[in-house]
Amino acid sequence: MTTATQCELTDFDAVIIGAGVAGALLAWRLGAAGLSVGLIEAGAGTVDRAAAVAAFGASKDKPLGAPYQAVGAAGPEHPGPMNEYYDQAGPEDFLSTYERIAGGSTWHWLGHTPRLLPNDFMMHSVYGVGVDWPIRYDDIESWYCDAEAALGVAGDDAEWNGVHGAFRSAPFPMTPIWPSWSDDYVARAVNGIEVDGQALRVLKTPAARNSRPYDGRPPCAGNASCIPVCPIGAKYDGSVHVKKAIATGKVQLIADSIATRLVLGQDRRITAVEYKKEGLLLRASGKVVILCAHAIESAKLLLMSAGAGAPLGVANSSDQVGRNLMDHMQKSVFVRTRDPVYPFRGPPSTSGIETFRDGAFRRNRAAMRFSLNNDGFYRASNSSPASDLRDAVQQGLFGAKLRRHLLDVVSRQLRFSLSTELLPDADNRVTLSQLTDRDGLPRPR
Repeated sequence: MTTATQCELTDFDAVIIGAGVAGALLAWRLGAAGLSVGLIEAGAGTVDRAAAVAAFGASKDKPLGAPYQAVGAAGPEHPGPMNEYYDQAGPEDFLSTYERIAGGSTWHWLGHTPRLLPNDFMMHSVYGVGVDWPIRYDDIESWYCDAEAALGVAGDDAEWNGVHGAFRSAPFPMTPIWPSWSDDYVARAVNGIEVDGQALRVLKTPAARNSRPYDGRPPCAGNASCIPVCPIGAKYDGSVHVKKAIATGKVQLIADSIATRLVLGQDRRITAVEYKKEGLLLRASGKVVILCAHAIESAKLLLMSAGAGAPLGVANSSDQVGRNLMDHMQKSVFVRTRDPVYPFRGPPSTSGIETFRDGAFRRNRAAMRFSLNNDGFYRASNSSPASDLRDAVQQGLFGAKLRRHLLDVVSRQLRFSLSTELLPDADNRVTLSQLTDRDGLPRPR
């Protein structure tokens, strides 16, 4: 473990751990209200977007972290894939990734922003499975509108108002991102077809991506690399609100700082955060401490903070911290179409099918949403179009024959993917590993 020297830092009204989208939005709103905020971020405070784009272009395999590892803003094991940071203990590996960087994983997200549905909050009451949320869709609908305005969400209000009962009290800030040629191709083929008594309908997917100039950022230019980096900043990422927060003059970004412990006061409230920065062990105290490091790192920090009065870790008298880790299972289907659909243009996905996100079937099987994708066979095990080019050359094709072959093969690639809900399972969990990271801290197990 790195030798560290103890020292103190000025008090804040609020200390926020994690400068991802949640922490950045909170810091902005609190700073705008005149409160002093210490925003602690484990990774880099800024990213050279042009350098990140160049690093992604030069990467052979193009993993999600490729743009950020090369510019010194990589994930928790700066550098290295997440699978070398997680201590995998289950029968199947947990494969979701995140970045330690101001803006968090919104740097490499796709940008899709469909809302939860009213029945998602009442699974037990309506379908007899899972558990009910303590809040309802109606309770937070206006906050959805606020979030869509802050991020800049493009969508079709007429299509989405009332989908599975999810009413909208305000329109989307922007008109929708245009559907791709393949979206329209599929829509013409499937709209109106009934499956299990429900009619299929392709809808334009709401996305935190500009369809016009918005909030000082340009409209989407269809660069097709939203995952893992938007070259021009048309897709929203949390660094937008990190900058807005700092601009209030009340928020101090404390970057490259690893939170190591939450400090409890005599009343068992969290009063301060200890963190490591450049070999020093520092402390930021606040009237309120807000943990925004998401599912893995938030649970890890709460568990690492075990001590007198909190033997199981902070906020864990129920032994529920780290339990019920959830994501969405995803399945992709790759098809070769009869007609050209011209993939690799525009964002990786612009439309989907919401038909099976709700219905009586949820008593017996999971809800799911289909994405229509514009990235051809890129997600296949042998990533196209590079693999198609290699195979064609190995077959002896070159010149005009090679061009004609690639045009025929690549232009007819279409990928469908479906994301499937999971019910909570207490045994899907994060605990502390015996293995440590480069800072001498436990890895998440």
